[in-house]
Formats: sequence, structure tokens, C-alpha cells
Amino acid sequence: MLIYLKGRDLRLGVSASSKVGNAVVRNRIRRYMREDFRHVKNQLKCGRYILLARTSAPEAGHQALTRDLRAVLERAKLFRDS
Repeated sequence: MLIYLKGRDLRLGVSASSKVGNAVVRNRIRRYMREDFRHVKNQLKCGRYILLARTSAPEAGHQALTRDLRAVLERAKLFRDS
């Protein structure tokens, strides 16, 4: 899930509740989300992005999370116009 707030600078917040899994799983999911965001941040509009991990995130795998993040950002039209 993505929450976007307009702003002048680019900021990221990542959240994974205890329903996602134990601490090891939650930290892995958060690392994946931060890494995926790092790869696309130069293409994004400025603002504050809050990524929330769903309970199905651990079963999805890293490639699926990457694909889903790009799809959510495209649907929300948050990529800068090229």
C-alpha cells in the first residue's frame, strides 16, 4: 500500500506491522522496499512516500514486490514526466 503527500523534498517511510511476520521477516521486507525505492527515486515526483507492507508480502518474494511497487507508482502517476 502507498500513501503519498506532496512536498518539496523526497522522503520515504516504510512500515510493516507484526501481522506480516516475526522481526526477521519484517526487517527483510522493509529492506526490500527501501532498496526498490532507491532504484526509482530519481524518476519520482517530490513528496513524502509511505509504504505499508501487506500480510501477503513475505510469500510474494522480492521480484514480485519490486513489480508491485512500480505498478502502484505508475497507477498513482507519481513518475516525473520525461
